[in-house]
Amino acid sequence: MKDIFINGTKIFLRYPMITGFIILGIITAYTVFIAAIATVIPPEVIKEVGEGEPDEMIDKVKPVLFEDIRKTILAVMLFGIIMLVVLEFVIAGTIGLANLANTNNLNGPIFRLFMNFGYVFTPRMIVLELLMSVGIFAIAAPFALAYYVLQSSILEFISNVVMFILSVLLFPTRFSLVFHNSGVLDALKDGIKFGFHNFFKAATIILAASLLFTPILVLPILIVLLGPISFSLSIIWFSRLYTNIQEDPNFDLH
Repeated sequence: MKDIFINGTKIFLRYPMITGFIILGIITAYTVFIAAIATVIPPEVIKEVGEGEPDEMIDKVKPVLFEDIRKTILAVMLFGIIMLVVLEFVIAGTIGLANLANTNNLNGPIFRLFMNFGYVFTPRMIVLELLMSVGIFAIAAPFALAYYVLQSSILEFISNVVMFILSVLLFPTRFSLVFHNSGVLDALKDGIKFGFHNFFKAATIILAASLLFTPILVLPILIVLLGPISFSLSIIWFSRLYTNIQEDPNFDLH
């Protein structure tokens, strides 16, 4: 894994635009979220909520949301779709750039390449994300329901383990889709297969990226900086793992 972390981090430092695109995507999604709130909740209510106690927030907002439930549902659906498209566009674009960087083919205007990857792969990324969400819900829901009913710490632990395993197995599907320019079902099949065969390597990358959030426990404001950095590094590290194994199945990762 030394090559993955050392050379992957070098690529992270060499191409700060990859992290920049992630930050831009987060800002855009956050702007869309604010627009959704402003559409449903009047400014005077927002101001009143901001000046009140946190415990009173739900009591003040709930009547406004249910006053015109149709408007609320339409706003959630519209802005939710926009946020999904933005985030999947950024994921597709950054994975594409990371793949090129890890294969020494990142030449030409980076912004144009980012836009091209996003334009080409976003529709399939959205379908893939929806399929994975349905699968995760179908598998994890029974554990979550059992925990809710029984309130067992053992079931909570099992539920968390199941979610982690699913995240490790499903994470490669996005890289498979972009690297092979494949269909959604092929990406899902090949990605899960890759996750099974390289489970501990994939899990190591996800855990390493998660550890970057540790300073947030001391200074929560750092999430603004560490969030994009962690996301960027996880994409670059995993892209390096994926591209190296695709090019050489016997690649030495130790």
